[in-house]
Amino acid sequence: MSPRDRLSRDLGLVSLFALSFGTIIGVGWITVMGEWLELAGSLGAALAFTIGAGIIGLIALCYAELASMYPVSGGEVAYAYRMYGPRIAFLCGWLLALNYIALLAFEAISIGWVLSAMAPALKGPVIYTVLGSDVTLWSLTIGLGVMAVLALFQFLSVKSVGRLQEALTVCLLTASLVFITAGVGFGDLSNLSPYVARSDSGAIDWRAFALLLSTTFFWFAGFDVVPQAMGEKSDDAPAGKLHIVLIGSISLALLFYVAIIIATAMAAPREEILSADLPVASAFEAAFGSVWLRNLVMSAGLMGILTTWNAAFLASTRLLFALGRAYFLPHSFARVDSRFGTPTQAILFAAMIGGLLTLLGREAIGVIVNVSAMSMALVFLLVTFGVARLRRTAADHPRPFKTPFGLMTPYAAGIGSALVLVVAAWSLSDFSEGAPTEWIIFGAWLLLGLGFWRVSASERHSVSESERAFLVLDE
Repeated sequence: MSPRDRLSRDLGLVSLFALSFGTIIGVGWITVMGEWLELAGSLGAALAFTIGAGIIGLIALCYAELASMYPVSGGEVAYAYRMYGPRIAFLCGWLLALNYIALLAFEAISIGWVLSAMAPALKGPVIYTVLGSDVTLWSLTIGLGVMAVLALFQFLSVKSVGRLQEALTVCLLTASLVFITAGVGFGDLSNLSPYVARSDSGAIDWRAFALLLSTTFFWFAGFDVVPQAMGEKSDDAPAGKLHIVLIGSISLALLFYVAIIIATAMAAPREEILSADLPVASAFEAAFGSVWLRNLVMSAGLMGILTTWNAAFLASTRLLFALGRAYFLPHSFARVDSRFGTPTQAILFAAMIGGLLTLLGREAIGVIVNVSAMSMALVFLLVTFGVARLRRTAADHPRPFKTPFGLMTPYAAGIGSALVLVVAAWSLSDFSEGAPTEWIIFGAWLLLGLGFWRVSASERHSVSESERAFLVLDE
C-alpha cells in the first residue's frame, strides 16, 4: 500500500478560531466599503451581510459534521471523495484552490494599495496598465515581496503559522474596537441615509442588493480554512467541538461587518465615502479631523490583510497537498519537508500562481471577488447536499458532531448555496462586450486542472481505490 504523507499536528482550537476569523475579515471592508454602500445603502448592506451570514452558518454546521467524521487535511477533497467519487472530489478541490490562490493575489494587491495610501511615496512610477488601472513599481514590489516572506513562513512550521495568526487577530480586534466605537458613538445618524439603494425610478434596486448578497459568500467563506487544516489539528482539540469554532468565528465576523458598515456610514456623508479611494479611512479622517484615527483604520486593514493572507496560504497549500496525496494532481504536490513537516511543492505552486494574478493590478479585485463567490457557491452546493447523501450511505459512520434539525439543515444550506450560485452567474451574464474576465479566468483554471488531471493519470491508475480511500480519508 502507498505510504500516507502526513503533516505535523500542532493547531489547537484557539489557532483554528484565529485562522477562521482572520480569513473571514481580511481587508475587503477597507477597500470596497464604498461599493457595498453604493450597491445596497447602509442598512441594506447590513441586511445583505446578515442574510449571507445566516446561509453561511447553515453551511458551516454541515462542514462541522463532515470534519468530525473525517478530520483530515484537504476538507472538501475528502468529503466529496466519499460522497461522489474521484472526479467530483478533484473538481471541488481544484475550484477551492482557485478561490484561495486568488485570495493570495487579492491581499498582495491590497497591501500595496493600503501602504501607498499611508505613504504616497511607496506608489512608485507606473510600469504598465492592465484592465484599465495603473500598476506601480513599489506597490507591486511590496505585494510580491510580502508574498515571498509569507511563503517562507509557510515552509517553517504550521505551529508558527498558528501563533502568527493569533497575534495578528488580537491586534486587528483591538484596533477595530477603537474606531468602530468612535464612529457609532460620535457619528451622525442622518448620514445613514439612504438606508437602501434605489434605481432611477425610485424603486428599491433589488438587482444591486442581490449582487452584494451573492458576494457575501466571498466575504464569509474563510471559515472553511479550518477543514483544510484538520489533519494538523492537535490531539487536545476535539473534532466534536469544531462547530463552536466555526459558528463563533462567523458570528463575530458578522458583528464586525455590521458594526463597520454602520460606523463608516455614520462617520461621513455618503458622497464623501463613495468618492474616497479607501472609504473607511477617509470617512473617519473627515469626521474627526484625525490623521491618527485614519492611520489606526489603515493599521487594522494591514492586520486584516496579513491574517487572511496567512490563512489563505495554509488553505490553498493543504488543498493542493490533499489533491496530490490522492494522485488527482502529480504526487509531488504531496511531498512533505522532512524537517518542518510542510508541503514544499504545494507552497511554491500557490505562491507562483498568486504572484501571476497579482500582476493584474487593482481592477482585478472585483474580478477575484466574483470568481471566488461563484466557485465557493458551487462547492458549498455539492458539499451540503452531500451531507444528506452521507446520512444514507454512511449512516453508521461515527459523527462526534451532527447538524441540528435533521436533514432540514443541509437541505436549507444547499438551497441557499444554489440561490447564491444562480445570482452570481446571473450578475456575470452580460456578454455584450465579450466574455467577462471572470469567465476567462474560471475557464482557464478549469483547463489547467484538466491538464494536471491528464498528466497525473498514469500515477493515479497505479493506486487502487481502496488505497486511495486510505490516502484521502485515513481509513
